[in-house]
Amino acid sequence: MLKLKLKWILFLRFNLIHMLIVALMLSSCGMNKDISIVEDNKAGDSNPVVGLINQASLCEKSGNYDEALKYYNQAIAINPKNALAYIDRGNARSKLGDNEGAIKYYNQAIAINPKSAWAYIYRGLARSELGDNEGAIKDFNQAIAINPKNAIAYDSRGLARKEIGDKAGAASDYSKYLELLK
Repeated sequence: MLKLKLKWILFLRFNLIHMLIVALMLSSCGMNKDISIVEDNKAGDSNPVVGLINQASLCEKSGNYDEALKYYNQAIAINPKNALAYIDRGNARSKLGDNEGAIKYYNQAIAINPKSAWAYIYRGLARSELGDNEGAIKDFNQAIAINPKNAIAYDSRGLARKEIGDKAGAASDYSKYLELLK
């Protein structure tokens, strides 16, 4: 019963973190160099890709992750260098309970854009869900190295550190998380 409650809490936390990340991404209005759509705009081919990603997001909001995956697949077919499409496809796989599959897509996003803090954060969250907290911490460390002002990376690393018994490290990360939220 306790294990089930912990899984439920982690599931809710993951979804809350995902909503915060999406809100932060949207609030940047394309100014976030972490999102490969910025590079796509230079090529002039982002309109259909952005439209497909937006359609997929609408499907995800209604809980239709399989349909969302179809739109992400189309976006990737048009522009296989769009890291955001791979990140979002990974997120949809994760929401379907396939964290191993999600990690493969996050790996592809990282191969395309190794400076994507979000790809590392999401991969870290998926690894944490699979019980690989050491691997998750490495991903959160990389995300922090890329963007030391990313509060979510500190919060997520704090949770992973807590899971492995590093209470001092977790407390430090939670303090930094709260500091960045101010």
